[in-house]
Amino acid sequence: MKTKRCFDKFNNEIFVGDFVDVQTDLIPRKVYKKEDGELYFNPYEKEEKI
Repeated sequence: MKTKRCFDKFNNEIFVGDFVDVQTDLIPRKVYKKEDGELYFNPYEKEEKI
C-alpha cells in the first residue's frame, strides 16, 4: 500500500511522528499512520485525516 505525501502550508513534508498544531487548538498533536496508509492526528480530541 502506498502512502500519500502530505505537506503543511509552508511546503514542509509531514511525517509519522511529527507534531502538528491547529490554529485554535493550542496543543501540538502527534501524526500517526493507520492500516489504510493514510496519516492522521487528533485535533480537538477527534481523529482527522491529514
